[in-house]
Amino acid sequence: MPHVLTLMTTLLALPQSPAPDLIVVTNEPLVLIDNYEQTFPSNCAGHSLDTGCHETLVGIYYPSGTGPGALGYSNPPKPVLIQLRGGNTNAQTPIQYPWFQNHVLPHGFVGVDPNFAPVSPGEDYTVSLADVAYLVQYLRHYHAWLNIDPERIFVFGRSFGGIMSLAVGLGDDAQDLGSPDPVHHASSRPNCVIPFSAMADLNCLGAQTQYSEFVSLWFPISSAPGATKAQKDADSAIHWLTHPELYGRTWTPRICLGYAAPSGLPCGQYDDPHEGGFGKQLRDGIDELVVKTNEAEVGLAAKLIVTGDAYGWGQAIDEAMQWAVQQLQPQAAQFYLVPPKTPIGPTGSLQTLHVVGAQPNSWVAYFAGFGTGPAFVPGCSNLQLSLVNYLGLGWQKADANGQAKLWVWAPPAVIDLPVGLHVLNVAHCENSQILQHTWLQ
Repeated sequence: MPHVLTLMTTLLALPQSPAPDLIVVTNEPLVLIDNYEQTFPSNCAGHSLDTGCHETLVGIYYPSGTGPGALGYSNPPKPVLIQLRGGNTNAQTPIQYPWFQNHVLPHGFVGVDPNFAPVSPGEDYTVSLADVAYLVQYLRHYHAWLNIDPERIFVFGRSFGGIMSLAVGLGDDAQDLGSPDPVHHASSRPNCVIPFSAMADLNCLGAQTQYSEFVSLWFPISSAPGATKAQKDADSAIHWLTHPELYGRTWTPRICLGYAAPSGLPCGQYDDPHEGGFGKQLRDGIDELVVKTNEAEVGLAAKLIVTGDAYGWGQAIDEAMQWAVQQLQPQAAQFYLVPPKTPIGPTGSLQTLHVVGAQPNSWVAYFAGFGTGPAFVPGCSNLQLSLVNYLGLGWQKADANGQAKLWVWAPPAVIDLPVGLHVLNVAHCENSQILQHTWLQ
């Protein structure tokens, strides 16, 4: 039976999925522990704290009844959520399992609870970032064994962890196909990031700020007296976000932001690196990026949660997890209507309704209304929801890049009035999201 021998030879020649050398802590629910810096043993046995071994320990937590096939489980691959700590210190071993159990595992995500290198004097935030990037690569390298989806990796972080989530998502990809370490062959860019209370622009900090000792430690050049705008930009997430060309970024992770309400202080006078104003700044930066790069899907997914739970310990992370679950599903809208930015003022103003991602050179129709209901578009069964009691605002032809702008006059009477805006391309059965917008001034 030469055909059977040929098949067996072929199977034996196929590359086998790499297997991590980890430890099973409990079987049901499954809890694993490993050291993603694989020159160290999985549990740091024989290594004291001063060796640095404990800085790269990671807990991996599975929803009940799920796990890797090698351990007897048969579930499909799961999405992953990594939680990045705030501050500059680690617990000796990962300790956030109860938080994952309450807020992450019920949504079907595998929870990843890592330590990563603290920053020492004379270093900067990139020491921590290198560990976070390597962790993402580790998960992708071992994804088959771990039974996780390598294209559904979410990174949540609070405070400094939030900065790290933005840095790993928006900065340089650590992928190195020529590295002797096969882990480095994978991309370090996650698919979605969820930064909570993350500083976004060093240019906005005032002369006196809270937590200045940490800001100086993590950003020694850009926080020093006399630092230039260019130096501050280089360490600022808003700059990373809106300048993808500087970081070789050909696509951008989807982003959900969690922040406290803004203090009302202007940029340049922020006295807290967790200032809520950074949330709106980043949200507006997403729109700037979308217009620049045509990444309509990033705009459609963008979310800003303004909350009293600004570090994501309870209610706000539950809202963020609902957003994460939505990212696992196809997006209902095909193109993105950018929220208008211009105030109306006492005499009214001209508003720009800018669409990104429509069919190039096609006509789109703009509508405004005050409620939503079933869509009735003959031949377009995919269009399920639209405005009711709507008013047609006009038509515009998309350019060769699929962008269209309609200018409409908004009178003072619409201030504080919740208005729904929707754009349709009936010829191609496409639509924007239904944008619920309220002009406040």
